[in-house]
Amino acid sequence: MKKILFSSLILIFAISIQSYEKSDGKGFVVWDGEKDDQIKFYLDLKVNSNNPDSAINLIEEMVAFIKDLEPNTIAYEYFISNDKKSISLREVYKNSDAALTHMNNFGEGPYADKFLELMTINSFEVLGNASEVLMKSVETFTTDNRTLISGFDRN
Repeated sequence: MKKILFSSLILIFAISIQSYEKSDGKGFVVWDGEKDDQIKFYLDLKVNSNNPDSAINLIEEMVAFIKDLEPNTIAYEYFISNDKKSISLREVYKNSDAALTHMNNFGEGPYADKFLELMTINSFEVLGNASEVLMKSVETFTTDNRTLISGFDRN
């Protein structure tokens, strides 16, 4: 009896998953790395100055600039260590085109030189199925592209 009940619950669950729509962010979405277009950048930065406030001020300007300019930038977050000598940067883009737009804006915008003066990039990882064009645009900084093996994101 328990086996029949358990089997029935599994069958109902499987059918319910199939009945949900996978569009517009509604319903239950099973993670499928093959179909995930998001690109994520993860950078580990070293603050070059004994005055980290210069880097922090620049970061605050850049965050406001990017928030207004790049609607397909989903997340753009800086985290600083307690000693204010290390910064982690997490960026999430809708797709390779959005990440490419960001790289073009960075290269052509008012912040690149100051950013690279105030901070050194220790590591830069491109996460996701990045296009060749995107990887060409970041090759000055990195060639490290890591594709998804498996996982989930509750957001």
